[in-house]
Amino acid sequence: MDAAAKMKQHKTLTSVKSPGNNSVSNARRDFFDDLGSQLKAMLKATHIQRNVSSPVPVQSHSSLKSMGMSEVNFATIVLGIATQQIMSYALPRTTQMDEKEPRNALPTYTTSIPPPPYCLRPSPEVPSSRASLESLLSRYSQVAHMVLTDASYAVFITREVPGAICYKVHNDLAVICGDPLCEPYLFDSVLREFQLETGRSTRQMAFLGMSETFKQFAIDKQWVSINFGIERTLNPVTNPILSGACSKRIYAQARQLLDPQRGGLELAMYDPAHEQNDQLESAIMDIYNQWHLSREDSSKVQSYLTLFDFRSYPGEIFYIYIKDKDGRIHGFGGLRKLGKNQGYHLDPCVEAVDAQRGTADLIVVASMSLLKTLGIGCLSLGYEPVADINNMTGTSKLTSQVLGTLYQRLNDSLQLEGKRKHNDRFKPDDAQNANLYLVFPTKRLPRLQQLLAVLATVHLDIQNSRGIASALGFRFP
Repeated sequence: MDAAAKMKQHKTLTSVKSPGNNSVSNARRDFFDDLGSQLKAMLKATHIQRNVSSPVPVQSHSSLKSMGMSEVNFATIVLGIATQQIMSYALPRTTQMDEKEPRNALPTYTTSIPPPPYCLRPSPEVPSSRASLESLLSRYSQVAHMVLTDASYAVFITREVPGAICYKVHNDLAVICGDPLCEPYLFDSVLREFQLETGRSTRQMAFLGMSETFKQFAIDKQWVSINFGIERTLNPVTNPILSGACSKRIYAQARQLLDPQRGGLELAMYDPAHEQNDQLESAIMDIYNQWHLSREDSSKVQSYLTLFDFRSYPGEIFYIYIKDKDGRIHGFGGLRKLGKNQGYHLDPCVEAVDAQRGTADLIVVASMSLLKTLGIGCLSLGYEPVADINNMTGTSKLTSQVLGTLYQRLNDSLQLEGKRKHNDRFKPDDAQNANLYLVFPTKRLPRLQQLLAVLATVHLDIQNSRGIASALGFRFP
């Protein structure tokens, strides 16, 4: 028998699954199932079990009556809500952030000299503003709205129709992150009110992290759209890692880390909306800050959209963290509820700079295990850059070629393929992947100011970074 025939026979024999292989797969599956059950029990034990399927429907007039509510009581409630809304609109809609505010405090409405007419955050003095934003997030939030975990981003809440916009201003140009928080047929109305209130034309706007739905809206407007990234999503219910079919190393590392005699680590959960633990928050933020500083000190050019802040996000988010027997935190992950598809977004997912190997991987598989136990089939890993940007609309052929060349140089400089390889290890569900777009409300060619504002939003300052400028083809003496 020649060498080729022997190799073929070897592959055939090793491809046949033996009873032993099945038992190993079952052991891995049982490990992850037990992990999910333990985390689910933690949710119940700490009283942070939430509605993980869909938002609670608003009770109609007839359903309230069937619950025994009289016409008078019903009318009183409606009048109270209406009064609250009117009072919220009677106050100036501008807020000012104060970094020294206590935990969970939101900026207050000013009655002195008002800053520009846009709302940075809902006011605690007007509960309806926060309730409105939470309601909109529970229905329409997507991955790009993770920017609200960063207190430097602004929120504009519309008056005329139910909607909101998340954005950041650079050199008087507003970069809107994610689709407007509203029904698609209201996009035009929400954007028009935003322009009217802030005094901005479309030339003073750019859009980052937009969905396929908004791209179609942009096509109808004859705006420029560029497919710059893709959202990678795991399906915890069908993921082959949790079923024990693959990724033996991830399983072995997770098992070792949670072994009291070896790794000595354990999982825990924290929900800042239902309990307050300043000491724990401080420890977690130390982990995050050290991780962020290590990225800043790296010789590689880094791109990121947000700087995480516990106090910032107004919607539903809770945390899985890893600690040792002494209570020291080794890593954590935030699970943020997505309203658009009723899944969750894992961000941030950070391990301590001196954490044991596989700590961040354990956070990912633990999050998957929990969601599988809860029957949730969507865990987003966030953005991932595309290899090239051939998918453009609204541009000329020459513009597409120039932008494609610049993007390729920037992509090579940032070495972004590392994130793609990392995500591939967890077996994303290709059926749930979604394209993400940059949209410029101009005809055929984005303005330089718009491009620079987008780069500044992801913390790439071409004007002050010789490395980025060189990557894009600029030469220095």
